[in-house]
Amino acid sequence: MKSYSLSELCSLISDALGMSFPETYWVRCEIASLSEKSGHLYIDLVEKGQRGLFVARQRATCWNGRQQMLRAGVGHLDAILLTHNHKDHAGGLDDVRAFNYLEGLPAEIYCEPYVEESLRKEYSYAFAEKKYPGAPEWHIHNISQEPFDIVPAETSDKIVWLSGQGYQHVYEEIPVEKRKKPVHIIPIRGMHYKLPVLGYRFGNIAYCTDMNFIPEEEFGKLQGLDHFIINTVKKGKHISHFALDEAVEVARRVGARHSWLTHISHQLPRWSDLAAELPGGAEAARLLESGIAPEDLPEGSMLPAYDGLVIR
Repeated sequence: MKSYSLSELCSLISDALGMSFPETYWVRCEIASLSEKSGHLYIDLVEKGQRGLFVARQRATCWNGRQQMLRAGVGHLDAILLTHNHKDHAGGLDDVRAFNYLEGLPAEIYCEPYVEESLRKEYSYAFAEKKYPGAPEWHIHNISQEPFDIVPAETSDKIVWLSGQGYQHVYEEIPVEKRKKPVHIIPIRGMHYKLPVLGYRFGNIAYCTDMNFIPEEEFGKLQGLDHFIINTVKKGKHISHFALDEAVEVARRVGARHSWLTHISHQLPRWSDLAAELPGGAEAARLLESGIAPEDLPEGSMLPAYDGLVIR
């Protein structure tokens, strides 16, 4: 008897379903129960017969990343800026296929060459010459430490779904009045232990994660910020991330109007307790919980970031 590994079996089932259901379908059902754990939604779907008895029942899962997109009402992505190639930062790229379908456009991804090389191994099916129908559609743009612009396209690479065939590319010229304004991006070089990573500044917001060292020459790029996002995972030294006191010191040196801690782990206190330990955090947390917008918090305040945070 032939045997399969679990991953091989899942792949076979996925292929069989893909060939049997080449189009997108709605499924009519009721939600019998819904629970949440670690940001993931676990849903029991049922169909009832004429007497109210269950005639079908199935479990569904809405993973954390998808739930956050739905909860925040994200229906469009201008571009995706990758900081590095680690799984917790590039592992959700397959989910952009939902935006491919909704917008009829490939996702624009900006990353360093070594990150693209990693993507080509991890997502080989997305780069295949003959793609499996429904595989994500991406445009990869290689970048370096030099500033660059996300430039509006003069020609739209529309993708149209054809049943059983996948996406077909249709190129159309975009009228000048409908082209979007370019967005200027300034990369910020940092080190994640021995791995070079990039943070990004766009306008008066800068995002730096998975760093435990920022070269001296990079701090000039971080002046005059309204919001600065910096990573930390714990109190005490860490091999590849800023410790809490190190992140606070970096944020103080940058001197943004507002600073936010991200990449927080279970080794740090709960949100309100951690906020109380940060410069101006206790008062900022109180104001935030009273309904004050993040951009209206007192200058110099520092808080842990949280799911659903919107900054302007």
